Amino acid sequence: MTALAVSAAPKEGDELFVPFRDATTGVETYEVGRYLTMPFRRQGSPYVLDFNAATNPLCNYSPHYNCPIPPRENRLTVPIRAGEMTYPKPH
Repeated sequence: MTALAVSAAPKEGDELFVPFRDATTGVETYEVGRYLTMPFRRQGSPYVLDFNAATNPLCNYSPHYNCPIPPRENRLTVPIRAGEMTYPKPH
C-alpha cells in the first residue's frame, strides 16, 4: 500500500494518508473508496493498518469536495467490512 505524506520529508507525528478501494467499494461502501490516516513514525518503520478506522471521503457528504482517487497499488481484491460503510447521500 502507498501512504501519502504532506511533505517529501515527513517528521515523526506528521499525518500519513492512505486512500484505498476494496471489494466492497461501490456496493457496501462509497464508490470512490475510503481513507485511513495514521501518524508517521520514522523512515522504514513497519505499519499495521487498522481498517476499523476507515472513513468515507468528504465528497460522500457534499458536492463541494473533490475526492482523491486511490492509486492502483491501494486497490484490494478482498472485502474490508470494517470502518464507515455507505451512508445515505444528502445531495
